[in-house]
Amino acid sequence: MELLKTNGFDALAEAVTVLINSAMVAERSDYLGAVPYERSAGRIG
Repeated sequence: MELLKTNGFDALAEAVTVLINSAMVAERSDYLGAVPYERSAGRIG
């Protein structure tokens, strides 16, 4: 949101990229059962 507030619609592509990357990290963490760099007995990947 800060990108859009600061740069308006010129930063829309970068804001969407950040949003998609965050969603992918969350989905991957949910699937693996651990956040990045976390060691877990239940981790499947």
